[in-house]
Amino acid sequence: KKEADSYFSTPSRTFTMKNGFLISSSGIDESNADGKYILWPESPQKTTNDIRSFLQERYSLKNVGVIMTDSRSVPFRRGVVGMPIAYSGFFSMKDYRGKKDIFGREIKSVRSNLVDSLASAAVMVMGECDEATPLAVITDIPFVEFKQENPSAEELSFLQVSLEEDIYAPLLKKVNWKIFGKE
Repeated sequence: KKEADSYFSTPSRTFTMKNGFLISSSGIDESNADGKYILWPESPQKTTNDIRSFLQERYSLKNVGVIMTDSRSVPFRRGVVGMPIAYSGFFSMKDYRGKKDIFGREIKSVRSNLVDSLASAAVMVMGECDEATPLAVITDIPFVEFKQENPSAEELSFLQVSLEEDIYAPLLKKVNWKIFGKE
């Protein structure tokens, strides 16, 4: 509760909002932690930007992207999937609006969320148990457009959907969200 931006509890589980994500237990993990708890960095975006900068300088790389990941549950699905906590070095979305589909019909509203898809693929490769694979390298993805600067505040906020425009708003608005220390 203390790590969450807001939370609500049921008799069997606590659900949390953390950095714009609905995630169990504020992303706190005790698997692969040898009896300790692993928390997200205090500033995931700054940490991700710093890692990308380090890789560029250390290995003289021009085009490199970094995604910090975690796993989460998805409603009505068993198992976990990867999710991005933060990313840097590439455009997070591929915009198909105005393009033609295979039948020549113009696409009106589709944007592909590259960062979420890549995060899920990376977590699948890294594993969830004893694989001991702390990172994944994804190469030869022609539709990823790299950029030299860190994501702007505008780009980061574009990925987040406000409660008012979220398709799950009718459900989420019924929850009595609480903030630690203000219950």
